[in-house]
Amino acid sequence: MPDVEIIDAHAHLGAYKGKKECVSALLEGMARRNISLSLVSNAGCSEFPSGGNASPKPLSALRGLKECLELQMDYPGKFKSLLWIRPNLENRRKALFDFVFSHRNEIAGLKFHPYFSRLPITSEKLEPYLELAEELSLPVLVHTAADQYSRFGLLCECAKNHPGIIFVGAHLELYGDGYRAIEMMEGADNIYADTAWVNFQVAERLIDRLGPARLLFGTDAPIDGPLTTSNALYGCYYENRFGLNDEDYALLMGGNAKRIYSL
Repeated sequence: MPDVEIIDAHAHLGAYKGKKECVSALLEGMARRNISLSLVSNAGCSEFPSGGNASPKPLSALRGLKECLELQMDYPGKFKSLLWIRPNLENRRKALFDFVFSHRNEIAGLKFHPYFSRLPITSEKLEPYLELAEELSLPVLVHTAADQYSRFGLLCECAKNHPGIIFVGAHLELYGDGYRAIEMMEGADNIYADTAWVNFQVAERLIDRLGPARLLFGTDAPIDGPLTTSNALYGCYYENRFGLNDEDYALLMGGNAKRIYSL
């Protein structure tokens, strides 16, 4: 593997067994692939995590963020936190926003999962969070997939209406047409993409069409446990099968995340 700093721009708490097991899996996965820092959001805040049924005990967005910040404090320099947005069930939004304002320097961005909230990013319920993101210059990581809530075109519509916000389209439309998502990115300069579950051919097309500055390395760790970061799909990234020069490869694997999230 070429010698560059690797940042995982798409990782989670609450995505694997219990909290202790999740942290252990994150750390083991990072060590396996020499990942220096991971951006974590708390999937324990998911509003409708399975088949449309509301989670029986979802974390509040504030509690979920505090857990991420606790992890960040416990392992200095290893993690940075993203606020998981839950616009349906949140009933303490003022307290949440006040906390975000007072802890702005410790928070890297926001995360929204349309499928787990059963809402598109274009919903009016997202507007207060998008206003917060723009006011505090916080990028927004958005799950994209081939379902009615998560289609890449919805993200493009939102990005067009909010040109002052940087969006990162996770997965380049999971289970969908990644090539078409890339075409849509050509007309949306404030949308970037991450590599979570994105195969070599699609990533290569994005780099060829838009350049390496529009793609962030990310793995979705530890959704499959400590081996998530070692999934064979990510081998093309670790081995630089794209044939990028040193400068561009460093952007892909960590430099873009540093710049976009002000790390």
